[in-house]
Amino acid sequence: MTFGSSSCPLVAASVSADDPGTVTVDFRYSSNNPCTADMAMTTHVFTLPENVTQRPVAVAFILQGTTVRMELPG
Repeated sequence: MTFGSSSCPLVAASVSADDPGTVTVDFRYSSNNPCTADMAMTTHVFTLPENVTQRPVAVAFILQGTTVRMELPG
C-alpha cells in the first residue's frame, strides 16, 4: 500500500529481482496533473519474478533515490 493524492497515486515503474531472495520495486510519481490535495491509500499487487525462489523475500522500495528495505513474512 502507498499513500498520497487519490488522483495521482504512485506508479511502479519497474519490478526486478536482484537475487533469488530480493525484489526491488521502483516507484515514480504519477504524471497526472493537477493532483487533489487529499490522502488516499492505493493497493499494489505484483507477481514475483521467476528467479525469486528464496523465502522469506526481502523487498527494496525506491522513490526519488531513497530506498526502504523490508522482509516479507515467510
